[in-house]
Amino acid sequence: MLGRWPLMTSSSTLRVALLVGLATAFGCSLIIDTDPYVGGGDRDGGADGGDGGEPAFELSTPGITLAPERPRTRDDLVVSVVTESVDPLEGGPVRYEIRWRRDDTLVDEVDGEVMPATETAKGQTFRVEVQAVSADGLRRSAVATESVTIENTPPRLTWVALQEYRPFVGESVAVTLGPILDEDDDPVMQEIVWYVDDVASDGRGLTFSTTGLSPDARIRAEVVARDPDAGEDRRTTGAAIVRSATIRWRPLIPKADLIPIPAPGDRVVLLDRDDPTNLWEIQLPGGRLVRLYPGGDEVADTLWPIPFEVGGDLVFPVQERTSTPAFWRLRLEPRGEERWERIAPTGDAPSHDTELLRSFAFDPEAQRLYMVLPVAGGVALFACNFDRPGFETWTRVSPGTEDAEGAARLVGAFVADPTRRRALIFGGVAPGGATPAREILALDFDAPEDGLQVVGTFPESAPALIGTVARVSDEDAAYFADPTRSLVYQLDLATLRLTERTSPTPAPERDGAGFTRLDSRGESLLVASLASGRPSVQQFTLAGALTSLVAPERFGPQRMSLPVHVGRTELRIFERDTEEVWTYTRANTWRRVETLPDAMGNRPVDVPAQVAEGSSPFSGGLRLVDGTGVAWSLPSEDRPRWVRHTPVAAGYLPFANPGMATSIPGCGGDILSAFGGEIPGTYTNETPSLTCDAMGRSCNWVPTPAPLPAARAYSSFIRWDVNETLLFGGVDGTGVYRDVRRFENCSSPRRWQATEVEGPLIPSRWGHSATLVPVDGEPTMWVIGGNRARGGFNYHDDVWRLERLELGRYRWSEVSVADEDGRMPPRHLHVTWFDLEGRRIVVVGGNTGAELSDVWALHLFD
Repeated sequence: MLGRWPLMTSSSTLRVALLVGLATAFGCSLIIDTDPYVGGGDRDGGADGGDGGEPAFELSTPGITLAPERPRTRDDLVVSVVTESVDPLEGGPVRYEIRWRRDDTLVDEVDGEVMPATETAKGQTFRVEVQAVSADGLRRSAVATESVTIENTPPRLTWVALQEYRPFVGESVAVTLGPILDEDDDPVMQEIVWYVDDVASDGRGLTFSTTGLSPDARIRAEVVARDPDAGEDRRTTGAAIVRSATIRWRPLIPKADLIPIPAPGDRVVLLDRDDPTNLWEIQLPGGRLVRLYPGGDEVADTLWPIPFEVGGDLVFPVQERTSTPAFWRLRLEPRGEERWERIAPTGDAPSHDTELLRSFAFDPEAQRLYMVLPVAGGVALFACNFDRPGFETWTRVSPGTEDAEGAARLVGAFVADPTRRRALIFGGVAPGGATPAREILALDFDAPEDGLQVVGTFPESAPALIGTVARVSDEDAAYFADPTRSLVYQLDLATLRLTERTSPTPAPERDGAGFTRLDSRGESLLVASLASGRPSVQQFTLAGALTSLVAPERFGPQRMSLPVHVGRTELRIFERDTEEVWTYTRANTWRRVETLPDAMGNRPVDVPAQVAEGSSPFSGGLRLVDGTGVAWSLPSEDRPRWVRHTPVAAGYLPFANPGMATSIPGCGGDILSAFGGEIPGTYTNETPSLTCDAMGRSCNWVPTPAPLPAARAYSSFIRWDVNETLLFGGVDGTGVYRDVRRFENCSSPRRWQATEVEGPLIPSRWGHSATLVPVDGEPTMWVIGGNRARGGFNYHDDVWRLERLELGRYRWSEVSVADEDGRMPPRHLHVTWFDLEGRRIVVVGGNTGAELSDVWALHLFD
């Protein structure tokens, strides 16, 4: 071991006495050279024999190396002695003194064998001087020296990816970049080259149009980051595969039942609990949600969502029954070409008909997984080697034992501690129960046959169920997050002492799914978990506190209830349980806007009105009718405030009933019209209209005379043109409807008219959605989903289109939808919005017996 030792001046008197003693002992005379001995010297010098050689009895010059030979800014400089210095007098172990010079100036603060990268900068020259010192400190060697110059560190692209890996012909593909790092703080230029079927194109920007490309064409982007010193980093995205422009579904935001799983680098991958082929990724920074399309083998649906990492891939244990334990490998590189591979190890693995997973740990040095598995009479420790892909093999490490020391717990988390050649296993619960295990177990990698040993216990205040643990080697510490609160804990691996590091306020509710991971730069932790069933990602700086990167709000409200405003660029919905209003934009993002005013009566309100942008009192904002007959609007602006529209005259007032449908017709000044709804014990066909003055302050309700359509609720009521609103479907106490009725909202008086409908019979439904879509300049009404059963659940996932042949005469046709991306699950009571600029119908949430919160787009092509 190299180190610094204090200099001691050599003594000529001592040398003379020593030589005289030696001569007397051997019976011979000694002529003493009285010239002064040159040795020891000052701090910057060394011994000099006078004739160019080394003086008698001085230490030999050590041989040293300085690595790396061509260091960069992020490299530590390390000096090593490769040829030890020899003391001819064998006075004891030789010690070494080390001095570092930066551009010929002594660096006093560093005197060990390592010059940290934090002390270096590009262009600086470092010289190390090593001098051997005898055990008594009286003699020393000549100075050995080596020098290096710190070279430029090229910039580093943390990651590159595409925002969409399955674009349609005619769409644009965009590249996204992670942080570009430069250790030297040089200005960095970036260049992007797009390739189509591996041939470079003329594209150089952040986006690339697929117009004119053939289906199945493969598009990728190569990104180059360069600094002024010609240093560069070059990375290529995975390939996007172009698809034909047909009518098809595309998921935009998945359902909330996703589990964050740790991935190499800064990636956060979301795994669907029910369908592991449905993978999503949160791109950091920015929090953009991107769907992945993993290929490879058909993956099992019994993955345990706590993987371990093997060579940059994620390996998931599989919880199967009546079979030997198996694994699934998820290969994540290159981006856009993710794939699943089944791993079926050979060797001595047990068959089992009980829950597979117990405590497990991974030895990254030996690439070996240790797993506690059930056997007859208890549990046993097994090892599976992953050092040779395709040749994974089980071996039995220990015989079967009773459930000693809590070894048979369901897995919690583990962290490898290579410094001590062991793994520490945390948390977990006893099989068949929910009793948390607070013991800390240790597995000795060099003596695994000794099994798991209890080495510590968490305090009562600390979490017991842990996802994954991130280890910081420089601190000899491990970090993990409390899965139920926003807390980060630090565990000293030497003393096993636990310290709470942060306590953000407020702390959202969370469940036990998620992970803690050190980021690719080693500067912070990524803490992923579920808050109220929604993925959340926070960043914890090792010196600070948690900062939200992706909050649960990124996935929108949990219960998508009612559309309240439909504009050209955004959709607003009302969340019934929390009485919040949310905005969904074309950029596929959510934000919370406003809650209902406290003055609104008879809540919850269930009467939204859909309308395009306009200039009248009701246009461009939210319209709601409460149980007192008061209408409310929320203008579409960044900081909206509720506006109250109160009828000025006593008399006729409608009631806001569940399932009531509303529409905003024109007539030279918008009129809010409503129809039907469910009232206690029965249904209504009441059709009131609210007319207001230009300021929207003076309003009156006007009823519609008979004849009226059959009473019903949960129908659609869609404005077709200035004087025509169409009613379709609905449900009452005896059945479900599929008729189409026409309401003349500008007539005097307003009146209902029968219609003539041709084409195939659309199945009856209620709770469906309908929206108006222009096709070849003419309006068409598109109907999606719904429920055909009056008192049960029989959901539709079909799409129908109604076109007008002439006034009062229409024709139905079913729309054929491609399902290469999968098909939107059936549902009812969902929200629908036609995105005119994107030529797509966006479907938000709904219900299938449980609330949904996913978002799908039905892409339309002319």
